[in-house]
Amino acid sequence: MGIVERKYSHLLEIALELGKTSSILDPEDHSFTFARNTKYLYLLQDIDKDLHVIIPYNMHTHAANLPQNINVHLIDEEDNIEYIWTYIHNRVNKYINPAPVIIGDGGYIHETAIIGVHGNTYAIAPDGTRLHLKEIGGVQIGDRVDIEAYSIVHRSCFGNTIIEDDVKVCVKCNIGHNTKIGHNTYIAPGVLLGGGTQIGANCFIWQGVITRSQIKICDKVMVGNGSYVHKDITESGVYAGSPAKFIKSFDEKVLKGEVQW
Repeated sequence: MGIVERKYSHLLEIALELGKTSSILDPEDHSFTFARNTKYLYLLQDIDKDLHVIIPYNMHTHAANLPQNINVHLIDEEDNIEYIWTYIHNRVNKYINPAPVIIGDGGYIHETAIIGVHGNTYAIAPDGTRLHLKEIGGVQIGDRVDIEAYSIVHRSCFGNTIIEDDVKVCVKCNIGHNTKIGHNTYIAPGVLLGGGTQIGANCFIWQGVITRSQIKICDKVMVGNGSYVHKDITESGVYAGSPAKFIKSFDEKVLKGEVQW
């Protein structure tokens, strides 16, 4: 008998009765979710949906002021909340088929590109083994999108990994789960986008760039070759380095081909 059945069987019963899990970033009504730290818990302050959320015990004081429609359940500090969540999520969604891959018109996807592969989210069990989180989301690709050879687009955990119209993804790129790439953005060869990365419109992400998971990059940003983006970029401009830092303003003539990067 595993730790969930021994210590948290009541939570498994609640989740199975609800029949639905969701992301703390986009919670659904009458669903089961989790928050690993306080920044996610605060997202629930103004939510009017009925939710059951598991949190680490050391966050219980932060949960005191949540509205009554948020049902909080505590996980002991010595237990890995990500494993508890993953186990319960997988049980609830055991027979759920992932959402479809939707591809728009007028684009080109190389025969070696892989669209809709499962992500690489694992939780460590008490015995040290790893449990894979079942992704039940899909992939949504807009019109006139090119995805070149050996690039991989992961399906989302919930909702969709989204690539908007006119995006170009070059060879050997990795587009992590729940990523969103905005209109007319260019992704150069060898770019690795961590899960949940959000890139705005009219951006240039050059060769070998790596982003940390959940990073947000605003519209009209260039990130130079080999850069590592470890925090949000909220101002348009040119960034480079490891970590990436602001270099200069974005020249909109680049979008018209009048000047080169």
